[in-house]
Amino acid sequence: MDGFTGFKSAAAEELPDSTTVMDPFHVVRLAGDALDECRRRVQQQLHARRGRATDPLYKARRVLHTRSSPLTRCLVGGPGLGQLLWAWCLAPVF
Repeated sequence: MDGFTGFKSAAAEELPDSTTVMDPFHVVRLAGDALDECRRRVQQQLHARRGRATDPLYKARRVLHTRSSPLTRCLVGGPGLGQLLWAWCLAPVF
């Protein structure tokens, strides 16, 4: 099931004893959305504006959804990027 509450409420109404689960695609998508929200929030806190094409956080928006070691080196050492690094590390947990 995806994250749409209409599906959940309809399933709960028709099958009250069933267990609701989400498919892996939608779980990963929700984790990625949370990661993007964190990236935008950190960008806003650091620069008081939206990301621009020349900003490192804006450039990293696609890379953040990967699991590569170069990304860790990219994120560590940047000013105020601790929140983003934690969100990136926690994304697979969801």
